[in-house]
Amino acid sequence: MNHHRFMAAAAVATLTVGVAACGSSGSSGGGSSTSSGPYYIGLSAGITGPAAAIVQGEIEGIKAAFSQVNAHGGIDGRKLDLVTSDTQNIATNAVASLTSLATDNHIIASFGDILANNCQAQVPVAKRYGIPLLCGTVDPAQLQPVEPDIYTEYGSEVTETDGMTAVIEGSPLNLSHAKVAEVYVQSSSDQPLMNAVAAKIKADGGKVVFNDPIGAQLNLSVDASKVISSGANVVVEQIIPQQLQSLSQSLTSAGSKIPIVAEATTSSYQEMVLLKDPNLYELSLAPFVDPTSTSPAVQDYVTALKQQNISGISGINGQSIAITYAAAESLINALKVCGASCTSATLNTALQKVSVSLPGVNTDYSYTTSRHYPQTTFQLYQWSASQKKVVELRDDVPSNAIPSGS
Repeated sequence: MNHHRFMAAAAVATLTVGVAACGSSGSSGGGSSTSSGPYYIGLSAGITGPAAAIVQGEIEGIKAAFSQVNAHGGIDGRKLDLVTSDTQNIATNAVASLTSLATDNHIIASFGDILANNCQAQVPVAKRYGIPLLCGTVDPAQLQPVEPDIYTEYGSEVTETDGMTAVIEGSPLNLSHAKVAEVYVQSSSDQPLMNAVAAKIKADGGKVVFNDPIGAQLNLSVDASKVISSGANVVVEQIIPQQLQSLSQSLTSAGSKIPIVAEATTSSYQEMVLLKDPNLYELSLAPFVDPTSTSPAVQDYVTALKQQNISGISGINGQSIAITYAAAESLINALKVCGASCTSATLNTALQKVSVSLPGVNTDYSYTTSRHYPQTTFQLYQWSASQKKVVELRDDVPSNAIPSGS
């Protein structure tokens, strides 16, 4: 996705976080096939820049997952070592960053950039060195049909078409003739979603009255005014959290109650509590985690995050932490398949066969040989003014497969 996801104290287990310089060398990548020393996992993303808070959440989620396996000796004695590289959310940096991780740090796999266009630029690098790459999101053309080594951590926006229209036309909004305003960051992954939503709304008797592909600006007060003047009775968005905050607050300040249907990783529990906007309907790839749950998966998650001084319902539900934790668990389970002798190639094969179930954290995180994106359904959340808390409205919002030709 275009976004999707602050480093604190060290985890219980030994966990090295290195920072690779952006650059390249003549050495080969693809991960080590030796059976000693750590497995190096990369993260090549905008640690600084407009999506920095999302990436910090990703680092926290990965560290939490890695710390648990390292505390028990690693993968057949091989610890997991996260090596990070800052792309600053710049495409050319993203290419150089992943190249350096592959050639200088000999990573076996990597998490990619958050913004789709930047991670799209990293795809040829991953293919060149045969490194499984988990993008935040990527052009759906890379996912249908599947391509070796190319995955998404959050999913593909276009799979939210049925979910968004189900919320608009069914429960809870029940708009039979929707007048939709589309607000989104222009990218190769966002445009297919907005096109698909527009087509489905039109087929069902509604129409798109406003289409606003915005740039990098964070202040959307002007855009909010345009939404109101368009006569829209619902907004669908695919923007970064700071932009959503501006849009929500601008609409509220103008006295508007136009509902916003938010894409599945734009907002977070923390932002919903901050905004307290009952007109915001947030799709989510996974349930918000209840720290009081007795689920062993939740308790492991809570304990691992506590080692980073992250606690409480707001802290553990920080932007992108839980979903990246699930993605890291998927990598861990794939590594366990081949044990101490994994290569990037065997890891890629194993990734397509593992399924991670973390009750209370993520109901089903898995890839298959024909599906390299994880989600199958979405949760839907809203701020309840009467209860003064975030409440779950639905846990069955449908996902859809990536259409051919997206």
